[in-house]
Amino acid sequence: FLQDGQRVVFLGDSNTYGLHVPQWSFPAQLQVRLRPRFREPVEVVNRGVPGQSAAQVADALPDDLRATRPDLVLVLAGLNDAWNPGAQDSGPAALLGRLRLVRLARVLLSGVASSGSFEVRSDERGEIVVDRGAGGQRVNLTEGGLAAPAGETGLQARVRDGLLRLVETCRDHGAEPVLMSYAENGGTHSLVSAVARELAASEGLLFVDHE
Repeated sequence: FLQDGQRVVFLGDSNTYGLHVPQWSFPAQLQVRLRPRFREPVEVVNRGVPGQSAAQVADALPDDLRATRPDLVLVLAGLNDAWNPGAQDSGPAALLGRLRLVRLARVLLSGVASSGSFEVRSDERGEIVVDRGAGGQRVNLTEGGLAAPAGETGLQARVRDGLLRLVETCRDHGAEPVLMSYAENGGTHSLVSAVARELAASEGLLFVDHE
């Protein structure tokens, strides 16, 4: 599937970033495993950002694609859509989401992940920020509410919308999108993974099923 000298970009949340152990993230491990298999090395770029929803990954994708010019884009996203608050959200659930983002920010205070002009860090207020070369932007950007189609939960609709935008944007830029499932089974993990699995089937995409 891969060819000599190609570039693979991984997108997603803390699972892709490698929270707590970025030097041992699965993109970093893949880079090591691929190195001896090609005459011209295949480059692996990790653009995972902790805390981001599928929609936020999709919003940043055009900049990521312009900066990295990948041949293949592997996406693991959607889990944070369950708690990342929308613009209309308020009350205890939204407060809990913001507190979780603060905890993530504190973890990141001791570590920075960089790739060219791409950087994830914490600012002076303890907020997670990502800098793609034009100054830091907060990770917990709010998303407007999405109306769920009949028979679907709001979470499923949000995840499907974000992943579909990711797929369409990759195609527009001439990159091959690949969707993945989360390795954990049950609960929200399986719900989000099912959305990615169904979307991959309907769009004719390669799907890496970690479940």
